[in-house]
Amino acid sequence: MGGNFEIATVTAVGKASTLTNLASETRAGETVIKVTANSNMTPGDVLTIGTGSRTELVTVKRIVTVATAPVRVQSHG
Repeated sequence: MGGNFEIATVTAVGKASTLTNLASETRAGETVIKVTANSNMTPGDVLTIGTGSRTELVTVKRIVTVATAPVRVQSHG
């Protein structure tokens, strides 16, 4: 072995990225967006929305999770 080389030790690995889609149309200026999956997102993450010349980078401020109830079959009450 010869030449210049360096040995590096990996001490930490970042989290995996999340690939998701917008769950509904989002208009310019909105501060809340709905996505189809947010399980790996945390506040501070930077999201890339759009492609090409329409790409925007936004920072996640907080995560709001809404549980969806099953469809009711009968009326009660």
